[in-house]
Amino acid sequence: WVKETLERISKIATLSFTLDDTSAALGAALVPPNPIASRSSEDVPTDAQTALRAAEEKMAQADEDLKARSATLNQMEAHILGLRSAKHEKHGELLPEDLFSYMDTVEEWLFSPEADDANNEALRAKWDEVQAKTAELSKEYNERIDAERKAKEAEMEVEAKQAQKERAGEEADEEDHDNRRLPKKRRMEIVMKNKKEGGELFSDGNFKFAAARYAKALSHCAKFVDLGPDDQVEVNEVKLTLNLNLALAYLKMQNP
Repeated sequence: WVKETLERISKIATLSFTLDDTSAALGAALVPPNPIASRSSEDVPTDAQTALRAAEEKMAQADEDLKARSATLNQMEAHILGLRSAKHEKHGELLPEDLFSYMDTVEEWLFSPEADDANNEALRAKWDEVQAKTAELSKEYNERIDAERKAKEAEMEVEAKQAQKERAGEEADEEDHDNRRLPKKRRMEIVMKNKKEGGELFSDGNFKFAAARYAKALSHCAKFVDLGPDDQVEVNEVKLTLNLNLALAYLKMQNP
C-alpha cells in the first residue's frame, strides 16, 4: 500500500517492494509538504480512510477488552492465593476444608477451555460468584479478623485521644500528688519537661494550657530536697524563667 501510494504521487514506478533507503528517501522527497494540512474540514473521508479508522477503533476496543479480561482473571487468582496463604497465618485454622476444595475447582476452571472462551461478562459473573462463595465458606474467619481489626482501631483511637489530651495540657489542671523524694537530677528533668511542653503550647497559641504547664513546672520546683548552694541557685534561675513565662502567658490570654 505504501509502495503504491508513493508511486501514484511520484508517477515513477521505481520503488522496490523491500522499501530500501533509496526508495524511501525518493518517496519522501516527492510527497507534498504537510499534505494533511491542505485538506479542508469539508473534505469527505475516502472509503480507505473510513475503513482504516474503523479498524483502528476495533483494535482499540479489543485492547480494552483484553485489559479488562486480564484484570478480572488476576483478581480471581490473587483472591485464591490470599486465602491459601491465610491458612498459615493467625486464625487460619478457622478456614474449612470445603473452602480449599472449592478453590481447587475454581483454579481448574481458570485453566479450562471454558474460561478461555468466556467473554468479559461471563468472567465478571464468575468473579462475583467466587467472591460470594468464598465469603460464605470463610465467614467465621472473616468475622474473627474483622473483630480484631475493630478492636485495634478502637485502641488506637483511645491512644490518639490520650496523646491529644496530653498535648493540650489538660492534665495540668489536675491536682499534682507527686510527693516523692526524688534526686535533684530526676526532679529537674520533670521540671524541664513541663517547661518545654509549655513553650511548645505557647508557640501554638494555646496560652491557657501553656500557663498550666508552667505552673506545674513551678510546683515541682518546690519539691527539691537537700539542695546545695549551687543547686539552689540553678533552681532559682529556672523558677525565675518559669514565672516570667507564666506571666507572659497570662498577658496573652488577656490580650490575645
